[in-house]
Amino acid sequence: MSKGKACKRSGFSLTLLALETAELSPVIAEKCSDILENWRLLLADALFDKNIAEELCNPISEWLFTSIQGAISAHRIHKDEAFLYNIKSSIKFITAASPEMLKEIFTKVDEEENVA
Repeated sequence: MSKGKACKRSGFSLTLLALETAELSPVIAEKCSDILENWRLLLADALFDKNIAEELCNPISEWLFTSIQGAISAHRIHKDEAFLYNIKSSIKFITAASPEMLKEIFTKVDEEENVA
């Protein structure tokens, strides 16, 4: 199995395990959450290494990580590779966007900002 396929399966499986055990076994859910958070932090570090402004690395990695999880979920549910291309498009967007655009998109203006 390729590293990419292993990551797709293990990351999604950890997410499912965390969701399914949140009420039944908070300890297992917390461990899964810790692993997923460590992966997200690695993503934030990679963004920093690509010269993304430090204050934007966490919000961008949160958005990218949840986008990846959503794409993997949709891929598994619909058995359609097209959802995985959304991951590639998201990465292209981050690398092509100007620093000003990234700051405008990923900086919270107000902590009480309406999310929906």
